[in-house]
Amino acid sequence: MNTLKQHLSLLIPLIAMLFSLQCLLILERIVAKQEQFITQKYAIGITSRKPITFESVRSKIVEAKELTQLNPKDSIMKLTKDISEANLTNLTRQLPYFYSLSLEYFPSTERLNAIEAVLKKNSSIISVDTFSKRHLENYTLLSFIKFSVITFAVILALISFMLMLKQIEIWRYANKEKMEIMDILGANIWIRNRSLFKLALIDSFIASFVISVIVFYMASLQITLDTIKSLGIGLNIFQIPLDFLKLFLAAFISSFCCVVFVILSKART
Repeated sequence: MNTLKQHLSLLIPLIAMLFSLQCLLILERIVAKQEQFITQKYAIGITSRKPITFESVRSKIVEAKELTQLNPKDSIMKLTKDISEANLTNLTRQLPYFYSLSLEYFPSTERLNAIEAVLKKNSSIISVDTFSKRHLENYTLLSFIKFSVITFAVILALISFMLMLKQIEIWRYANKEKMEIMDILGANIWIRNRSLFKLALIDSFIASFVISVIVFYMASLQITLDTIKSLGIGLNIFQIPLDFLKLFLAAFISSFCCVVFVILSKART
């Protein structure tokens, strides 16, 4: 019973810390998917007096992906249905050149302003429409979500780390007599505390396994599947085997650091 209590006392903060980390990993993938979706739909409108090439744009804007020339004929025909083909051609020739510039990735607001400034330096370009208002709303929302989850994860990780430190210190105090006997027999400080490292290893594995089981269960729920389908994200946001390894490494490194910290702090006293 005492052994179970010792494990539970360390497992609870470990599971809390790993749960926040798992949420952060999933959210990062969701945000990346949304950024990719927005990038695919997003384009900068360019109006130019003269034709421009993709190479000239790419030389100044490294994230430029594709430059597509827009044909204004269809739009003009919708406005003037009775115009002849000859007049339509002449009218089209008098119009400036319209382009749509797509980007490789989702830029920040500052970078978008820089891209707009670079394009406007070209004397041939009349106007640049970045649709900044809509872009700013999307980018601000994604940034706020990422910041909120990261802040929550950091706070929870710090609290969990402090609880783990306290629990390992209590566990070491409970086994003080056993360690003193090993000290008398000539065991070095690391051998005397190997049970602490064993505890950290076992509990790190258990905590990681528990979180993986919870994620697997949540991923199999119908409400989760429906939500993912409505958002158009896909089940690849759940990478359970890979996440298990990441969680285990994070848990073991954290608990290992706690053990070392407790050992060294007690060795100085």
